[in-house]
Amino acid sequence: MKNTLVALLVMIAPVFAGKRITAETVDLATNKVTPRAILLDADRLKVDNGDTVVMFLSKGGARVVMLDKVRNTYRVMDQATMDALGAQMAGMSSQMEAAMKNMPPAARAQMEAALKGKLGQTQVASPVGTTYTAKGAGTANGFKCTNYDGAQNGTKISEICAASMGDLKLGPADFAVMEKMREYLAGMMKALQSGPLGGLVSTSGTGLTEQGINGLPVQTVHFVNGKATTRDSVKSVAEASLTDADFSTGTATLAEMPGIGAAKGKGRAK
Repeated sequence: MKNTLVALLVMIAPVFAGKRITAETVDLATNKVTPRAILLDADRLKVDNGDTVVMFLSKGGARVVMLDKVRNTYRVMDQATMDALGAQMAGMSSQMEAAMKNMPPAARAQMEAALKGKLGQTQVASPVGTTYTAKGAGTANGFKCTNYDGAQNGTKISEICAASMGDLKLGPADFAVMEKMREYLAGMMKALQSGPLGGLVSTSGTGLTEQGINGLPVQTVHFVNGKATTRDSVKSVAEASLTDADFSTGTATLAEMPGIGAAKGKGRAK
């Protein structure tokens, strides 16, 4: 009896309480449906888009893992990758400065003006803020929610129905990993901003929810030029017992980040 109990405890030890969220995206022009699944617990988040998977793992060093199921490869963005990227960008900056020092004054001024122009174009092209207007109570996919219209510069870009966390049976603890991911991504953006192309990087949009919306979107219809193009829907939210296997890269091979070398290998990204 004692041995049976010990064996049972060993079997259940790696199981973590979490949530499983199923969702889908519909292309309204073709009615093509793309199913999605989101798994999360206190330390891990996984978004499965079918052919691709993105995971954020906070234990053992925060990192983002990007799995390509079609190529059976995965890439990792961790602190070591960030350091290598920073060193690479610093090298690019030194080379650029050295090259510009050797330029004739007129050519150097022209290069500096061109770089400033590129930065200016990027800043102009940056997304403008979205304002939301409540449109009353509604329902979507069986969830009670509040309807909102989203607009940028007076142009409608979305229709959102947002449900309360209570109605979705979600609590603040369920979003702890998302807050960890937000902090990690904010740090990543800050590191990139310190590089020679820092002006091209924006830290906006790293929050978990949009200002002006009370609750979490369970349905969002996106508009382009006044026409509805896609619809994102949350279909279900359920308790789930998650294991390391749920966050595994399986037999996928570790691939290089573009421009940064990486050792080849296989294994779990746990």
